[in-house]
Amino acid sequence: MRQAKAKPQCVADYASYDTGFVDTAGVAAAQACPVVGVPAPQDFAGAGARVAEYEEEFGSEPGTWSPYTYDSLNFLADGVEKAGGTDAAKLEKALDGVKDWPGWTGSVTIDPHNGNRQPATVVIVDTDKSGALHVDEAWAKAVGAPY
Repeated sequence: MRQAKAKPQCVADYASYDTGFVDTAGVAAAQACPVVGVPAPQDFAGAGARVAEYEEEFGSEPGTWSPYTYDSLNFLADGVEKAGGTDAAKLEKALDGVKDWPGWTGSVTIDPHNGNRQPATVVIVDTDKSGALHVDEAWAKAVGAPY
């Protein structure tokens, strides 16, 4: 944020990454308070088709965590298939070996030493004039994030 010369009056955490934050604070206040969060469902590369499919299936826009829920279920299903079942040791080995798994949230590789996703998708989120939350473009450019 410093490199992007941002001048926020506050920074909120994941708990504020919801349209309720904007509704409660108001658009102007939300615009003055970036949020540490994750990319909006439509901020991921190539997300247009997935967002449209979600809207057709459920009759509403995907929520903040919809891409992660979708990816988590598919990631686990792929792991179960590779492990040949749900044996914990075999499943852990299969999941720890994942490299470049393609999901809505981007390419996922698991660090076998700690089980963490690489790269993490923590971002700085801004509120636009309509009250929608999206990755802060200046922040993304400053840190080389692909959003």
